Amino acid sequence: MADEWASFFESDDEDEEFEGFSQSDIDESDIRSIGSDICLSELESESSEDEEPELNNEIWTINLYKPPVTEFSQPFGAAFNLEKEKKAIDFFHKFFPFALVEKLVEETNSYARKCILTKPDKVWVETTALEMMAFLGIHVVCSVLGVPNYALAWKKQ
Repeated sequence: MADEWASFFESDDEDEEFEGFSQSDIDESDIRSIGSDICLSELESESSEDEEPELNNEIWTINLYKPPVTEFSQPFGAAFNLEKEKKAIDFFHKFFPFALVEKLVEETNSYARKCILTKPDKVWVETTALEMMAFLGIHVVCSVLGVPNYALAWKKQ
């Protein structure tokens, strides 16, 4: 069988270009294919010539056009103002209110306790709100800086 495959790829004339398989090559490959659950001849026999192909209103075309896009006219950006004396943590809490951070801590610790019941982990320590805020802050910074891979953000240099 290796000789048959080699005959497909080896050529006596290097300048000869491949012009496709002939129908006899395709028929031979159907006969030789072992283990395949689909045969070309089966596919051809399944569809009757009386059936019309399902028509779709979408047609491929080389005539490209630019779809109409209306200008965005709504206000954008932060929908709140912070006073000058506010700090970065105040801005952070506009997106992650402390109640949300506490809920994330509660759910994280609850899930960890359930997992520890099935697979004990002696080094697990429950997380705190400060750790959760640091974790969220790192993800925000990484998204703003555009770290190509999150593993790089956690790697020691």
